Amino acid sequence: MKNILYFSFFSFLLLSIACKKDSLINLDPDTFIFGKACGECSGNCAIFYKIEDGKIFSDLNDFYYAQELKFSDTSLLDESYQSAKSLLEEFPEYFIENPDKTFGCPDCADQCGFYIISYKNGKKTYWNIDTFKSNQPAEIQSYVDKMENIIDQLN
Repeated sequence: MKNILYFSFFSFLLLSIACKKDSLINLDPDTFIFGKACGECSGNCAIFYKIEDGKIFSDLNDFYYAQELKFSDTSLLDESYQSAKSLLEEFPEYFIENPDKTFGCPDCADQCGFYIISYKNGKKTYWNIDTFKSNQPAEIQSYVDKMENIIDQLN
């Protein structure tokens, strides 16, 4: 009976480790930029936000072609920061394991693209992400959904 209990406990432990959801980390960059941009549109075709020093700032760009982004000097309300900081607290480890990558083909079919840029100690790391979920690795899909929802909330 004792052996069955030990076996059951270790089986449960192994199963729970094997079924662990996306591995997440708490990202701690100096500057964290996230957003969505569309090449073929009119109006404000780039929506980016910058998190820095416990505040969040909106961009001043209407278009984005990997050029330097400009941000407002005035931060958004603290509630906006509180909503967006979860992107730092729940950052997929998959991104860290795959730095400076493009997933899918962002905006190749005029479907827009998601963009993440992180700066730590002057080092830039980026991720470009197709908006088509089928072109995203499974490990980042829920995070990208969350990022899209936060962008929509803030916009």
